[in-house]
Amino acid sequence: MGSTYETSINEIPYSKDYGTLTTNQNKTSINTAQESSMAQKGIIAAKMLSFIKLYWLPTLLLLPGVVLLWMFFIYPTFNMFFSSFQKINLFRKTSAFIGFENYISIFKDEVFLKSLRNTIVYVISVTAILVPFSFLVALLVDCCSRMGSFVRGVLYLPSIIAMSIAALMWKLILDADIGIISQLVASLGITMPNLLGDARYTLMTVVGLGVWRSIGSNTILFIAGLKSMSREQLEAAEVDGATPFQSIIYVILPNIKYVTAFVTITTIIGCFQVFTTIQVFTQGGPNNATNMLVYQIWQEGFRFFDMGKASAISSLMFIVLLGFAVIMIRVLNKREVS
Repeated sequence: MGSTYETSINEIPYSKDYGTLTTNQNKTSINTAQESSMAQKGIIAAKMLSFIKLYWLPTLLLLPGVVLLWMFFIYPTFNMFFSSFQKINLFRKTSAFIGFENYISIFKDEVFLKSLRNTIVYVISVTAILVPFSFLVALLVDCCSRMGSFVRGVLYLPSIIAMSIAALMWKLILDADIGIISQLVASLGITMPNLLGDARYTLMTVVGLGVWRSIGSNTILFIAGLKSMSREQLEAAEVDGATPFQSIIYVILPNIKYVTAFVTITTIIGCFQVFTTIQVFTQGGPNNATNMLVYQIWQEGFRFFDMGKASAISSLMFIVLLGFAVIMIRVLNKREVS
C-alpha cells in the first residue's frame, strides 16, 4: 500500500516554476483590481467635478446676490407682514400679537382714508398725463434726428437731479411771497393763487412736479422702444395709405406694448412710493391735502412710533402693487398667445 501511495505522488506533474506562476498571477489580479479601482475613482472625481461646475459654481457665484436679496427684500417683507399683526412698543422693546386690529384701526382712521384718496388721485393723474405725454414727446424726438441728442439730454436732466433738491427748488419758485413766478404774475397785475398753501391747488401742484420729474426717463424708454421696432412696417403702412394716426394706433403701439406696459407699471409704482416730494414740498399739508400713503407710513412709524400700524399700511400697499403687476403681466401674455 505504501508503494502505491508513492507511485501516485510521483505521477503528479510538478514544475519548478509553479510557485512563480502563482505569484505572478496574484500580482496581475491585484494590479488589475487596483487599476479598476483607480479608474472608478477617476470616473467619480470627473462626475463630481462636472456636478460642481454645473450646479455649485453658479450657486457660489449667485450667493452674494442671494444673500443681499434675503437681507434687503425677503426678510424685511416677511418681518413687515409679521409686524402688522403685532402691537410694538419701541421704547420698552416689547411686542404682542393682536391679530387684525391694526388693519381695522387704519380703515377707521380718517387721516389714512384721506391719504389713500390723495394717493389714488395722484397715481391716476400722473399716470394718465405722463405715459401718453412721454410717448408723444418720444415720437417728436424720434422724428427730429438733428436735435434728438440735445432734446434727450434736456428732457433727462430733471431725472438726474436729487428729488429733495428739485422739490426745494420748486418750493422756492412757487412760493406765494418770494417765488419768481408769483412776482412775475404780480408784475402783470394778476393775483396768483397760493399753489402751496391752498388745498384746492396743492395736490395738482404736486402732480405737476411728479410729471416734470419723470418725463425724461419715460421718454428715453419710449425712444428705445421706437428704435428697436422695424421701419419696414411703417413703410408698408404708408404704402397702404395709412394716416399717421392709424400708423401709431395699428403699427407703433402694438410693437412697443411691452415698453408701454413697463413704463406704466414703473410709473404707478413710483407714484405710490412718493415721499421726498411731500416731505420737502408740503409736509402733507395743508390739512392733509397732499398726505400720501408712504408719508403716512413714515408718520405712523417715526412720528407716532406705531410700527404695527405702519407695517399694516405697508403690507396693504405691497399686496395692491404686486397684484396690479401680476394682472398686467398676465394680460400681456394672453394677448401674446392669442
